[in-house]
Amino acid sequence: MGCCQVHERALLGDAECTRDSQVRFARAGFFNSTEFPRLLKRWWKPPSGKKNKSKVRMEEFARICVKQKIRAEMRKVASILARPDDPLSLETLTSLNFVELSKDLAKAAPVLWNVLHEAAWSTSQAKRNTDKSPDNVSASLLFGLCCVIMNVISMLSYTRSHHSCRLAALWAIYLKSCGLSSRAFDAVHATGLAMSIRWTNDAFKTISDRQMESAVVAVKQRTWTLSYDNVNIPKRVFSMRTTNQNQFYSACAATLWVLPEYVHLPEDLGHEFRVARREGATEPFNIEDLLDGDAQDAADARIAASAKHRILRFLLDAPAFESYSHKDHPILLPPPPTDQLPAGPEHTTKQFMLYTADIEEASYDGNRQAVEEWLRQLGLSGEKLRLATDFVIAFIGDQLTVERLRGLMRYRHKDINGYERLDWVLPVFGWLHLLFAFAASILGQYEGTSAGYGLRRAFDLLKRKGLQKTLTKGPFWHHLDEALWHIGEAHILACWTRTAG
Repeated sequence: MGCCQVHERALLGDAECTRDSQVRFARAGFFNSTEFPRLLKRWWKPPSGKKNKSKVRMEEFARICVKQKIRAEMRKVASILARPDDPLSLETLTSLNFVELSKDLAKAAPVLWNVLHEAAWSTSQAKRNTDKSPDNVSASLLFGLCCVIMNVISMLSYTRSHHSCRLAALWAIYLKSCGLSSRAFDAVHATGLAMSIRWTNDAFKTISDRQMESAVVAVKQRTWTLSYDNVNIPKRVFSMRTTNQNQFYSACAATLWVLPEYVHLPEDLGHEFRVARREGATEPFNIEDLLDGDAQDAADARIAASAKHRILRFLLDAPAFESYSHKDHPILLPPPPTDQLPAGPEHTTKQFMLYTADIEEASYDGNRQAVEEWLRQLGLSGEKLRLATDFVIAFIGDQLTVERLRGLMRYRHKDINGYERLDWVLPVFGWLHLLFAFAASILGQYEGTSAGYGLRRAFDLLKRKGLQKTLTKGPFWHHLDEALWHIGEAHILACWTRTAG
């Protein structure tokens, strides 16, 4: 009798041995003993100096076992990564938690997870890098090891079935929102990380249509306002032909701002607004009434108190005052708010992006077409009578947009009805552009040189790049605003240091 037959009959035996309780007990004790793993290891690496096939056979058997285990685990993974019933709903897109998903995948596929974990995380790396530890899954998740393994499993499951696209769909929508080109999308889709560009475009169209339907409903039920501005869209082509060339669109984009449910306007606001506008047109505006009086004195006092508190915060937030025991003294508290807005989910202002219109917004006629386009998208193009008598719509824009709307109103002030005269339009200047202009004015007045004094020298000392030239694209204004605040804070701290001696 050979050795293999001895092992087989001793461990498993025939049908009678399988049913015998004493044999089953002995066999269970052998498999559960501490000697059994050591025996397997000895079979894998027997004590022989000669080359033998024991190691090859054991490794082949281990691969067969791992393959069967992984196949079973991938079926469990497919149910976790399966496409939801409504994959493009707001609840579905915002409910996916990477931490919880990683834990679910690790629980459903422990063998595959451990194999990938061992392949991606070496022993030497574990000693010097604790950020990628499995116990640190919530810290730096997007760049951590668990996120890498989670995405690898998602890619593997997506290659097995396109229905396992829960994570791939989310990455596709994210990359599309970041402006990833179609060619790059094809490469990412080939790896299984994201869905195809065609699916993503259809998904964006579905999401946009749903949001537009919600916007139309919100316009009829809630108080709202609208802001719009020009937008430049370059179109690149990768195979240029006579009928397929690069293009540059000068279009117009708008955002609808829907206020909370409890915000209501008076029913006679449209009438009162038109009466006040007619009365105000009969006499010039007196700026002295705005700048003088008790109301302005109270406003000046509030501004001065806010400025003093800002200067104090520069000092109290400095590292030297971390151990200052009187930081929370009532005299150092911020001034009371003038008209504090409530906070919370029920007080949130919703916003909806309207469809981009292929209309240039720089001219008077372009603004007229843009206003008519926004009314059409919001389902108000057939409400001309209500617009003429009851409605007041605030259009927020930059200086050019506001001047074009006011120019249209002056040009059409003798038309036969309130709709044609644009009595329902209330142009509102966007204060963000005023801040841009103010920041550019400060930069122009105090720029100086790198060798002398001024902002240029401070930018060089702080190593702030990209502020040498005023730009209208990119994060220039954000960087300039941050640099001005830091420089102002440094000057105030220097004054505190000199005053304190």
